[in-house]
Parts: sequence; structure tokens; C-alpha cells
Amino acid sequence: MARRIKRPPRPSKLTLFGSVTEFVNHVTKARMTTAYPGWFEGSGVKWAGGTKDDAIRYALHGDVSAVPEAEKIVSRLDDQIDSEGIRQTWEPSVVGYVPLVPAYLAGACESMLAPSDAPDSRGDLEIWVDTSVSANVKTKDMRRRGVVVLALALALSRVRNVRIVVYCSNEGPTPAIRLSSPLDISEVCAAVCQPSFTRQLMFRYSMLTPTYDGCITWATWAAVRGDVEAERRALMEGGMPEDAIHLPCQKMGEFASLSDEDLIDFLNGKLREYASRAS
Repeated sequence: MARRIKRPPRPSKLTLFGSVTEFVNHVTKARMTTAYPGWFEGSGVKWAGGTKDDAIRYALHGDVSAVPEAEKIVSRLDDQIDSEGIRQTWEPSVVGYVPLVPAYLAGACESMLAPSDAPDSRGDLEIWVDTSVSANVKTKDMRRRGVVVLALALALSRVRNVRIVVYCSNEGPTPAIRLSSPLDISEVCAAVCQPSFTRQLMFRYSMLTPTYDGCITWATWAAVRGDVEAERRALMEGGMPEDAIHLPCQKMGEFASLSDEDLIDFLNGKLREYASRAS
């Protein structure tokens, strides 16, 4: 029997955590008051991609297992990058195009000047990522979604200082976590590439709510009906900046099926868009 979709009268309150540690401390110390207090210790481990302890370890100490996959995407992007509008500067380097005479005379290793992308001097560009997924989504697809997000962050960090915010549109107060800035790659990997973080911690937060009944809620409802703008407006009320990149579950779902060519086009488009804003 399919779960019913309900539409609350207004979006659930967004609970914004300033760090992963703050979120983990809250969600692990709080007492579960729903009808599912023992679910996480049982048969859900394979479905969740790891145990609760695995998720906590990744959250607190980071993870780098997905980095090679993201770097492979970015290296391919380097070959096909549309650099129009990207601001560049010159920085000291071991190899380069222009000799840096004072450094050479001083015997410094970095005695050449090489071009380098110049990040925008404005504040962080935030990428708000909805990590919520349907129960039938496979962990390998969840991981693929996270790898794409990481590659996007690495590409955009060339033109802006990037910060990722992960949130989960489940029942009750919606948890959102601002990850570190400047970008901590191991932290991002743990939060968006490890399915256990979503299914053992983010989903667990929802189950701390006494009213939880397993129903699809406001943000997912908005995505199902195609009303992503309604979700975006609600997140902005909760603290999402106007210029943030919003990746709702609807958009995240597309990442698992993107071909390499389409993925490069997507990354190039975002890079070109935010490079032109920075100019």
C-alpha cells in the first residue's frame, strides 16, 4: 500500500545547525519518541548503507573514499571547460609563463608566474542539497548523487568560495547543516556521498518528532508536484541566501542517470553562470 502524500498548511520549521558536530550531538543524545525506536539497530543496516556508528564516524571524522570519482569528473571538465567569463590572476609557481625575477634571485622555488582562477571576493556561494530520498533508491545511486555534488563544488570553487548546506525534507522540523567553509572535502564526502549519513542520521532526526507517521511532507510534496519554487521560497524563509544554488530531491534524482556528456554540460553551465556573476 502506497504511502499517502499530505500537504501541511505551511512548510515545516527549518532547524539550521552550524556544524556537523552540533547536529550529531543533538540527534544521538535526543530520545526517540516515535513507534520506531529500535529500527536503526535492526534490519535497516543494509538499506541504510551502514550502521548508526558508521554514520557517526563518517560525520565526525570525514571520508575520502568518493574523492577519486569526483576528481575524475573534474579532470574531464578541465579538458572541456568553457572558461569564458572566468577571472584569472597570476600567482607564484614552480612552473609558469613569466619569470619572477626577484624570487629567482632569492633562490625561491616558485620563481615563475602562472595563471590561476581567481575566486570572487564576495561571501560564500551556498549550495543547498536535499539529501532525502525514497526508500527504494539504491545506495549506489545515492552515492553517485553525492559525487556529482562534490564535483560541482570543486568546479565552482574556482570562481567563488563555496559552502554546502545539506538538508532533509522529512516530517517535522527539517534539519539543515551548514558544512565548513572553506570547503572541507572529507566532510562533504561524509555528508553527501555516504548514504548512512542520510538514512541513519538525517532521517533519524525526523523520527525524534512525536508526530512522525512516515508520510511524505511539504518539501517532497512540492517536488512531486513540480513546485520547486515553493520549496525554494520556504528555504529562503529559513535562511537560504537568494543567490544559493538549490538542489532539491527532484534535481538530485537526475544526477544518478546523467551521462558523462550531460554531466559536463551541467557543470560547465553552472561554472559559466557564476563566473559571469563574479566578473
